[in-house]
Amino acid sequence: METTKYELWQEPDGYSFFPESSASARALLGPDASLIWTIVAKDWNEAQTKKHAFLGWTPYKPML
Repeated sequence: METTKYELWQEPDGYSFFPESSASARALLGPDASLIWTIVAKDWNEAQTKKHAFLGWTPYKPML
């Protein structure tokens, strides 16, 4: 089963979450962004579910 590594970045105005391989997303981060967490998941829905749990948010409602 193929997996993808995702990164959670914190900025003064919120969070950014994207696959580690997304250079275009990383280029949009501000100079004060900090990498705070990484996760390996089989797909976006699993990554979001784990991110919501990590942040203590309400459970993620998967995209269909």
